[in-house]
Amino acid sequence: MTQVIHSGRVISITEFRKNPVECVNSGKGALAIMSRNYPAFYCVSAEEFGKLLELAEIGKKSQAN
Repeated sequence: MTQVIHSGRVISITEFRKNPVECVNSGKGALAIMSRNYPAFYCVSAEEFGKLLELAEIGKKSQAN
C-alpha cells in the first residue's frame, strides 16, 4: 500500500535511535521516521510544536466566530 509522506525530511528509525535530538534539530520542519519503508511517526522541534499549538488555537477561535 502506498503511503503519503508529509515531510521533506525522512530518516530511518535506526538512524533516529542513534541521536534523536540531533536528528530533530538538524533541519526545519517535520521529520518523518520510517520503519520498514513506512512512516512510523513524525517529529518536530519544541519550537515548531509551540507554533503548531498557536495555529491550532487560532483555528479554534476562528471557528467559534
